[in-house]
Amino acid sequence: MRSALITLLPRTKEIRVPIATKLVLSFLIIVVFISTIYMIVGVQLISNRIVSEAQDKVRHDLNAARELYLSNLEQINSTVRINASRFFLMDALSTGDASMAYHELQRIRQNENLDVLTLTDETGKVILRTSFFDSTGDDQSDNELVKAVLEYEVPVSTTLIVSGDELNQESPLLANQAHISFIETPLARERDETEETSGMMLLAGAPIFDNENNLMGVLYGGTLLNRNFGIVDKVKETVFEELQYEGKDIGTATIFQDDVRISTNVENQDGTRALGTRVTEEVYNQVVGHGQPWIGRAYVVNDWYITAYEPIRDIAGKIIGILYVGVLEAKYNDIRQGMILTFGGITVAGVLVALIVSYFIARWILVPIFKLIDASKAVAGGDLSTKVEISTRDELEYLAESFNPMALALH
Repeated sequence: MRSALITLLPRTKEIRVPIATKLVLSFLIIVVFISTIYMIVGVQLISNRIVSEAQDKVRHDLNAARELYLSNLEQINSTVRINASRFFLMDALSTGDASMAYHELQRIRQNENLDVLTLTDETGKVILRTSFFDSTGDDQSDNELVKAVLEYEVPVSTTLIVSGDELNQESPLLANQAHISFIETPLARERDETEETSGMMLLAGAPIFDNENNLMGVLYGGTLLNRNFGIVDKVKETVFEELQYEGKDIGTATIFQDDVRISTNVENQDGTRALGTRVTEEVYNQVVGHGQPWIGRAYVVNDWYITAYEPIRDIAGKIIGILYVGVLEAKYNDIRQGMILTFGGITVAGVLVALIVSYFIARWILVPIFKLIDASKAVAGGDLSTKVEISTRDELEYLAESFNPMALALH
């Protein structure tokens, strides 16, 4: 091995790399190095900008979703507040005959698309349920909404979790609608429960006064959010304009009860709504555990999205759910990929142009050097009359001016 290296060393010393090649390679290394640095930094900066723009967008989308959510609650509040001051309710409470009030309240409930519209007396005892006529006489004074209206004698609206038993009192159909079985979801937190029997409702209540301004009772009404897709589909229609990307909805919205999707247009692989799937543990811990919004990348059922989540609170300020909007990350990944390819193409084109330009520059620089080489070979061959004419106004011209007297001195 050592002898082979010894025999190879003299050969490597005989290898000569032309100056032109050295110059071109030097230019090329510099250009490639600088272009690569610019490409990496440029791609990173623009990628960060794209992500930042996406996050700003979903933050604004979440604001719009919140306004739609609150507008639904305000509509319920207005309906209940306005009708609580109508004479037929005072008459029903004063006479104890709720039959005429039932027909009018039933008409109002249907016209306003309410799931519940219930009348109680001044103690919270149910006088009339439009959703379940035969279910009366139970005490609703412990209901957080009714309790607040009775205590403060002002209209109140909020989001509340209503137990399965309470829903069954309002209507067995609502209890059935609220029931959702959990579906195993990637990255979700561990839970012992396998189903949700309670429901999340938008509720509003208003006091009813007699002519002397004495409290006579409470009218409360609301809408069950479980399996009710009005709000989330309105968000999708209004905010995302139902746009699609590669066959999938580009934007989605969801209402969570705790960590479970109870109203959503996020889809499973088979195209059905992903009811019963759950939010990732990381998002849950921040939004529900710490009460902080989440703005950023998150896994949603079966794909990655740029997302925005915020807590939904009840009348006491307790976090009972999550409001979510998100846009497909794939769109932004493709934009970033296209940008990388564009930068890469520009870099390669720049390197090729630099290579060609550096080649011609090297050739231009080497012309006077070749003249000096030829002249030195001629002198070495005995032609002492050889002269070099170089006009480059640099060191090569100075070298030529020194070469000619040297050759003349050898005569």
